[in-house]
Amino acid sequence: MNNTHKLKLLIIDANRPDATFQSLLKKYDHISIAGYAKCSDEARMIIDILQPDLIMIDIAIIDSHGPEMIVRIKELNPKALVILRSEELNAATVSLYKHLGVDHFVIKNQNLGKLRNIFEEVKNKFATKNAQLYIKDSNEINAFAVGTGSDDEHDDHDITDYFDLSGIS
Repeated sequence: MNNTHKLKLLIIDANRPDATFQSLLKKYDHISIAGYAKCSDEARMIIDILQPDLIMIDIAIIDSHGPEMIVRIKELNPKALVILRSEELNAATVSLYKHLGVDHFVIKNQNLGKLRNIFEEVKNKFATKNAQLYIKDSNEINAFAVGTGSDDEHDDHDITDYFDLSGIS
């Protein structure tokens, strides 16, 4: 797959992903790990630079700055998919972070199946959007070939060109 169409995943966690997670991620060639952050300060800097499409966050790392970080992520990229991981989740935490824009909640070491489902959903939306882009690009090439297109037009894609996350909960 062309690297320009891969979704950038930022992992914010004190530990790098284990072998099980690495194995799971290898099944999804449309997602590449773009970076790791081990603390909230490092995470904010990386988010500003990378503007990742997918962000998997260990709540223990961002706990004291969590709400501000989620707001910052959503300011930089409102379509970024945010997955919050925790040893345990309570209703108040889920409610707060859901309101701020977190898309999914995963219990560490218990929800590998849920991560698989999230990645499958992203994969399916990614494939659908790529098919739409192929048709659009083919139509533009055909239009240009018959003289109706312009070589001055540039199509810069962002995450919304690959899939619409508005329906993900």
